[in-house]
Amino acid sequence: MKKRWQLLLGVGGLFWSARFFQGQPFYSSELIWASLVFSPDSWLWAIIAFIISFYCMSRVIKKVHFMKGIQRRRMIFLLISLGVVLIVVFHWFALLSITLSLFYGIMDAREERKFHSKEIEKS
Repeated sequence: MKKRWQLLLGVGGLFWSARFFQGQPFYSSELIWASLVFSPDSWLWAIIAFIISFYCMSRVIKKVHFMKGIQRRRMIFLLISLGVVLIVVFHWFALLSITLSLFYGIMDAREERKFHSKEIEKS
């Protein structure tokens, strides 16, 4: 159940951050600076939503890393299909978010696995 909420928060955060970033002028550095100075709230909310999305998706990927059997295959299929749909809908922004989440989730899972194996060796 917790994975579903984290996945939902990840997709919702990606939606909101893409929506906030969509109206920002990325083609000119002067317009970016003007946007940061005159409407910093949209940048703040976009960054907060992106961080929530990134963190929640990486936690789900970390949990999938420790699953076994058919449940793991189903979650991997769900994450891949969700990733494809998000990339089609949000384009480069979703690709960036999913790639960062994937690398961070796997890195965190590997670190936790190393930590637990060292604790077992000490006992």
